[in-house]
Amino acid sequence: MSGKRLLMFIAGLVCLCLIFPMIPASADTDVLVIDGIRFKVDRESMTASVCGAESETLTKLTIPGEIPFEDKKIPVTSVADYAFEDSALKTVKFGENIEIIGEGAFAFSTSLKKAVFPSGCKEIGDAAFFMCESLEDIDIGSATGVTYIGEGAFAGTALTDFIIPDKTEEIGGSAFSGCTRLTGVTVGKKCSWIGDGAFSGCSVLSDISVSSKNKYLSFKDGCLYSADGKILLSAAAAKGDITLPEGLEAIQPYAFEDNAKVSSVVLPKSLKELSEYSFYNCTGLNKITLGDKLSFIGDNAFSGCSGIKTITIPAATETIQGNPFKYCTKLSKIKVASGNKKYKAVKGMLTSYNKKTIIAAPAKSGSYTLYSKCRSIGAFAFCGNTKLERLELNPELKSIGAAAFYDCEGLKYMYFPNSSISLPESEYIEDIYSEDMLYCPVFGNCSGSLEINIPFEAESGGKGSLEYLINLHTGRKAVITTR
Repeated sequence: MSGKRLLMFIAGLVCLCLIFPMIPASADTDVLVIDGIRFKVDRESMTASVCGAESETLTKLTIPGEIPFEDKKIPVTSVADYAFEDSALKTVKFGENIEIIGEGAFAFSTSLKKAVFPSGCKEIGDAAFFMCESLEDIDIGSATGVTYIGEGAFAGTALTDFIIPDKTEEIGGSAFSGCTRLTGVTVGKKCSWIGDGAFSGCSVLSDISVSSKNKYLSFKDGCLYSADGKILLSAAAAKGDITLPEGLEAIQPYAFEDNAKVSSVVLPKSLKELSEYSFYNCTGLNKITLGDKLSFIGDNAFSGCSGIKTITIPAATETIQGNPFKYCTKLSKIKVASGNKKYKAVKGMLTSYNKKTIIAAPAKSGSYTLYSKCRSIGAFAFCGNTKLERLELNPELKSIGAAAFYDCEGLKYMYFPNSSISLPESEYIEDIYSEDMLYCPVFGNCSGSLEINIPFEAESGGKGSLEYLINLHTGRKAVITTR
């Protein structure tokens, strides 16, 4: 799993556990302790759920099929959300009546090595075994009733192969992300959808075998497609030089994420939209050819592709979301095809059509004086550029966007010609994919010796002044000079 997605999962799990550390008993429930295991009884359905253990040192868990309650026996049908999160468990065997394994049920149980599932299990919840990094022995083939495997369910585990049961209809996003020992996956006959980044970071995955009876999916040249070939779901097993087939209309977000085995890709003319994070962190990718009819390129589509040296934006491209080329440290030449009415290339950088806004300059190197037509440096425009050392802004520049120079570790000097250049009033911006606020200081993680020269009469340094904003966006680490 990529760092970004891993942190998102961890943050979500931690927050949920802080808010709901234990599900209290209500008027319709009772909590029992039997042989050191806690059970919650639902009187309405007369079923029980496993909700934890009395001892934090429990290493072996065997969940019974039934437990005694009052004058009868009732079935144990589920494992509650976060019931054994961060436990010391090494093995778990589920009772024959277990149908649902809840969200985060065994997450972060780093000693867990073996899990045996019952045939009647229907649902493995989101992040159920998330980051169980020792989990390598898993009997899932006998769980013939599983219809859903949740988001991040087995992410970060030590699985080497996995059989998706025939009744499984859906695999959630990031379900196996970061399983660095996973070599093969077998997909059953009813699986019709595999979510975003389901196999991201599975660095040794070489084969995804799809049942001959499956009418929804197909596998070719390391890529998993919808049966009609219109959607590429995952390219985690792809390697070498890839030419994607004509007829392909959509590539799922994170489809190629973290795949270091692919060296070049040719996109077909039929592809009109390239999703965000499609080729995120493909460090082995050194050449990409975009199809002539590509109209949309999503944010971070190529971020972290540190091997790409040149790319040509097609004439048909009408929308580029954010900066798709963050941390493309060798991408020194961005070209725009003749006839494009939305974008231009200026000195190897991607700009708006009127050249007034810089969109991407991931590998601009050495010393550079900003061209005279530029009025705005867009958000994240130079993000991850480690080669830029000195930058002189032009007198006509009006604004610098959020995180424009984030992680520009080589930047040592910047010249501000006047005090009218505006910077964001905050270090935070709203994430375009959620309501979360992202920490995005303009000069975040820049060189500790960064000098910012403002050779004019400095303002008071009060809130809203240029000096104040520079200090805000450098954490007061920059040296402000007036020479």
